[in-house]
Amino acid sequence: RRAPMASITPGHPSPENRNALDWREGLVAYGCQLLVCVVQAASPPQLIQSLSGHRLRVACVKFAGRAVRTLDDGEGAPLMLASADTSGHVILWDVLRGTALTHLAHPAGTAGKPSAALCLHWLSSQPGHLLCAHASGAVLLWRLSHAG
Repeated sequence: RRAPMASITPGHPSPENRNALDWREGLVAYGCQLLVCVVQAASPPQLIQSLSGHRLRVACVKFAGRAVRTLDDGEGAPLMLASADTSGHVILWDVLRGTALTHLAHPAGTAGKPSAALCLHWLSSQPGHLLCAHASGAVLLWRLSHAG
């Protein structure tokens, strides 16, 4: 009987990255300090992208379904990933190209202070719609695409 084997992924996540983990199409995305790392789930894991753009630690990540069409998607829908940090700043990424598609800023929270993002969720029934829950109690619905 073979014992289960664990593989080590690159990076040294912080406690604020603890909820920043998602999986889609053989890829794992996770927060590692201010970066979003995307690795191919193989043995050993292979780093595909290191996405840089957050000023504070990444708090959550979530892959979108392939059905999402952005306003500038061109030749087809990219593999998209949303990431949010402890200030509530959200970045939408084209994972395979390693580029930021857009940045979303959360309106100031209580006393004008930013509010940390707690979780992200793509609405499967409405492609292009992203929910983001914040520590302030706000739940924002971002409409990122048009039908078609």
